[in-house]
Amino acid sequence: MKNALIIFGSTGDLMYKKLIPAINQLIRKNHLSTSSKVYAVGRREYTVNQLFEEARDHIEDEIDWDTLKRMTEYVRMDIDTQAHFDALRNKVHEEGFEHISIYLAVPPKLFPSIAKGVSKAGLIEKGDSNARIVFEKPFGHDLKSAQAINQSLSNYFDETQIYRIDHYLGKEMIQNILVVRFANQLFQNAWSSKTIKKITILAKEKGGVKSRGAYYDGTGALKDMLQSHLL
Repeated sequence: MKNALIIFGSTGDLMYKKLIPAINQLIRKNHLSTSSKVYAVGRREYTVNQLFEEARDHIEDEIDWDTLKRMTEYVRMDIDTQAHFDALRNKVHEEGFEHISIYLAVPPKLFPSIAKGVSKAGLIEKGDSNARIVFEKPFGHDLKSAQAINQSLSNYFDETQIYRIDHYLGKEMIQNILVVRFANQLFQNAWSSKTIKKITILAKEKGGVKSRGAYYDGTGALKDMLQSHLL
């Protein structure tokens, strides 16, 4: 099955730290064939070589760079230019991809513009079960903005095509917490309101703010970590 993975915001921190290692794992575990293609979309005048050279400085995981490089094409786009979305659609369709997944690793204020461009270009048509679009948190900055984003998305896609994700949910311990809690006799009886007096949650991060100063100035650590990851 030929799959096209289109990533908007491909020159950002999320791409380097999370998406490249995740794609590498999908390839390694044969969940993503080498006949598939990654379209790395960004605003900068980049090449694939420049993209991965910069990514190497941010990634500690062992990556099959040669395979990933062969599967990736960098696409420079202006999200305010509909012709750029149309050109990307033509490129994807000409290469005959049957399944299209679009991942938005961008700030939430860009969600509506990209969703509109994607829909108008026909990259994802409403109701197409072979196409999906993924939105990374945060989903707005308050209830009103989150509702506005959801309403905008529903104008262009069916709910079955929309995936909202917080990448913390992909962490192994988070996914296994129910198994640890209910399938382990050591914890089954101990983890209850009768035996637990207090819960302390620690979020230990290796890296600091680094190049994300502008993001934290606009969003803040409280919204970035507490209302999403830790909850």
